[in-house]
Amino acid sequence: NARSLAVGDKGTVFVSNRNLKDVYAITEQGGKRTATKVLKGLNSPNGVAFANGTLYVAERHRITAYEGIEDKLASTPEPRVVIDNLDPSQQAGHFWKFLAMGPDGKLYYNVGSPGNIVMPAYYQATINRVDPKTGVMEVYARGVRNSVGFDWDPRTKELWFTNHARDWVSDDLPHDTLHHAAKKGMDFGYPFCHQGDLLDPEFGKGRACSEFDAPAAM
Repeated sequence: NARSLAVGDKGTVFVSNRNLKDVYAITEQGGKRTATKVLKGLNSPNGVAFANGTLYVAERHRITAYEGIEDKLASTPEPRVVIDNLDPSQQAGHFWKFLAMGPDGKLYYNVGSPGNIVMPAYYQATINRVDPKTGVMEVYARGVRNSVGFDWDPRTKELWFTNHARDWVSDDLPHDTLHHAAKKGMDFGYPFCHQGDLLDPEFGKGRACSEFDAPAAM
C-alpha cells in the first residue's frame, strides 16, 4: 500500500500509505535494504515530506513533525503537531492528503472534495499551505477536486499539480488534468467546470468556464 515517498538527509526512504496506519523506513546496510515500521497507529498517513532533518506526515486530520527522526529510527520521537482539525466533518471521500515542502519553506497539502460531485465546504477542494514553525495556514488554490501530487518548477518556483476529474458524465469525459498555479488565489473550477471547457451538468447551470482558471494540460 505504498502511496508517497520522502528521502531523508541520510538516505532513509520513508514510505506512507493511505489505507493502513503505518509509515515505514527503508534503510541500507551492507548492501541489503530493510523496511521497518517507524510510525504506527496513524490515521491514513498518506502524505510525507522531509526537510531540514524533520519528517512531516499528513494524516487525514492533522500534520505532524518528527524532528531528528533519522537518528531515532529504533525509538521514534514524539510528534509535534503543526496543524490539526483538518477534517472537521469526517468527510467520506478524498480525505487523504498529499504533502510537499515548497520553495517558500511552507508545507503544501490538499483537501479533496467530500464526494464525486458535490458542493464543497469552504475548506474542501483546495490546495493549502501552512508555516511549519507557526502553524499559520492559508488557502493557496480553490476548485481542485482531488489533487494526487504537486511540485515546483525549479526555475520559476511556481506550483504545478495534478487533479482527478469527476466520474459519471460519460465513458471518456471529463479528463484528468495538470494545472499551473503561478500565484495564490487561482480557482480551477470544481464543481462548476471541468477540464477548463466542460460545464457540469448540474452545478454548471448558469455558469461559464471562462470564470475559472484553465488547466495547463489534460
